[in-house]
Amino acid sequence: MSETTEANNDETLQSDVVAALRQVSTISVAQIGVTSTDGVVTLTGEVETVNERSDAVEAAQNVGGVLAVADEIQVRGGGDGDSTDTDIAVEIAHALSEIGLLPDFLTVDVVDHVVVLSGEVPRVRDREAAEQVASSVLGVRNVFNNVVIGPPASQDEVEKRIFEVFVNAASANAHAIDVEIAEGHVLLKGNVPTLALKTLAERAAYDVPGVRKVVNHLHMHT
Repeated sequence: MSETTEANNDETLQSDVVAALRQVSTISVAQIGVTSTDGVVTLTGEVETVNERSDAVEAAQNVGGVLAVADEIQVRGGGDGDSTDTDIAVEIAHALSEIGLLPDFLTVDVVDHVVVLSGEVPRVRDREAAEQVASSVLGVRNVFNNVVIGPPASQDEVEKRIFEVFVNAASANAHAIDVEIAEGHVLLKGNVPTLALKTLAERAAYDVPGVRKVVNHLHMHT
């Protein structure tokens, strides 16, 4: 491939990434720089929140032809210039309390605008929600999510939940699903007729307290 062709490809990829960023409502494209070299996209600039940075990286990763994304975006440390570690901690704690994760499950530590979440929650979605809350607060530079899931779910609990969900969905395919579980890691095998039911089974498994990861090997058949 000639140098001219490579340059054209990089220009096209750069334009595609910028266009993808414009499609994300949470991103201020004017504050993000995009360059491309041999399929590797570099993002630079400053954003207001950790979530905005994550959304930008995810948008770039989803563009066809992008081989890797170098994230050099900086998150403004002070938000409006007045946020202290205490202010940030109070705002995060209040938001987590509203969704029922404090004070029973989590602790929040903030040092130099960097947040560390720790504790134990019942479900993966609770862990993700906690990180989402912390990442959306102005002034937060980074979030370290040390929250764990536990205790591990049993196979009976997962099978029962999938059965209940499939019954509610008026599907007779629950018994076609094999469940294997070890230390909270679930493997789903078997056959279902639609992608919707495959997704439904995975969501049902993740809904069980103590499930830490789901590997979905369900096949679709007519």
